[in-house]
Amino acid sequence: MVITRASVAVCLLFALFVAGCSDIPANIDGGTADTDTDSDTDGDTDTDSDTDSDTDTDTDSYPYGDPCAGEVEVNGVFWCRCDVGQTWNGETCEGDSKHIDWESASDSCPEGYLVPYHTKYAELLGNCDGNFDDDDLIFCDRCDQSDSCIAVFGDPPQPYWTATPYGEMDLAWAVDLHNGKFVAIEMDGTAIVRCRRYE
Repeated sequence: MVITRASVAVCLLFALFVAGCSDIPANIDGGTADTDTDSDTDGDTDTDSDTDSDTDTDTDSYPYGDPCAGEVEVNGVFWCRCDVGQTWNGETCEGDSKHIDWESASDSCPEGYLVPYHTKYAELLGNCDGNFDDDDLIFCDRCDQSDSCIAVFGDPPQPYWTATPYGEMDLAWAVDLHNGKFVAIEMDGTAIVRCRRYE
């Protein structure tokens, strides 16, 4: 009988020692220890092992190349060296200028850049006649008459979108740099885009 009581006491002390010194914390409800599992939304349980191979294919990446890899500064304005659709390789613009509608033009510039308003083109060309506020036709110097325009565009294709709508109609201002003329064209038509950096 004494042996039995001693055995029980030893067993109880051993059980208390193991429960009190274990490195695995018991759940509050007295159930099994927390084994750190992740539950998916479909109801199954996965063990916490990292099997992420991280093959990141960024579907939101900029789709038009990098027209702003090079920049040209004229009068404090930083212009992209290439049209949307082209990429600056350090010496020249590669690829084809994209002809896109006016609504798409606003999303065509890389982050940190925007479609220039008509006033930025007017400043670049110089010697402009007409009044944008009255929706008049505007005539400025041709690009080949303006050192500033040549520095940015060289021998440009045409026309280029501006960010400026024309009156209350579904028209927007575009500029033909060959003749320095601002024209209103339908927003669902297409033109080329040259971006500039946010100021």
